[in-house]
Amino acid sequence: MSPAGGGVLPGGAGEVGGASAGVGGASGGAGSAPGPAGGTPSRAGRELAAACALTLAGALVVLLAGGQRWVPAHLADPTTGSRLAPAAHALALVALAGVVALLAARRWGRIVVGAALVVTGVVIASVAVPRLGTAGVLWPALTRLGGLLVLAAGALTVFRGRTWPALGARYDAPAARPTDADAWAALDRGEDPTAG
Repeated sequence: MSPAGGGVLPGGAGEVGGASAGVGGASGGAGSAPGPAGGTPSRAGRELAAACALTLAGALVVLLAGGQRWVPAHLADPTTGSRLAPAAHALALVALAGVVALLAARRWGRIVVGAALVVTGVVIASVAVPRLGTAGVLWPALTRLGGLLVLAAGALTVFRGRTWPALGARYDAPAARPTDADAWAALDRGEDPTAG
């Protein structure tokens, strides 16, 4: 807009540019500010990694134990853990899917995933307990340990999951910063580009 058309003072362009730069600087400063105490990005990322690692480790332990013979081979009907405790084997696969869900979900969705992992871990540990007296001790005990690991991951997710970053957060479009052209367009509309 020319000075003749709208009566804008000669120094107005510099003032608008300075205001725009100030808005951009404030926006950049807000993006680099640290998060609230106890919820910094680095800590949140470590907690998410810990929950995923616990879930993955617990599921793999259960699957490993389920593939072993829980009844000694010299007995008439030696059988594996996946046949004696099929629910534990199936829920270990659910826990593996939970690792992907932990990474993909956000906020309250992640809390739901955490609650599901808690239930999964409890069931895995409970179905292994009755087998401790009827089968060998090692593999049922490892199955129970795997369930407890999944339970711990779920509990951590329920209490802390809302603060964790999401898998696609880094791909979100950044907030657009106002430009000089935007400021001139606002002036043409009779608006103050520095307001708000």
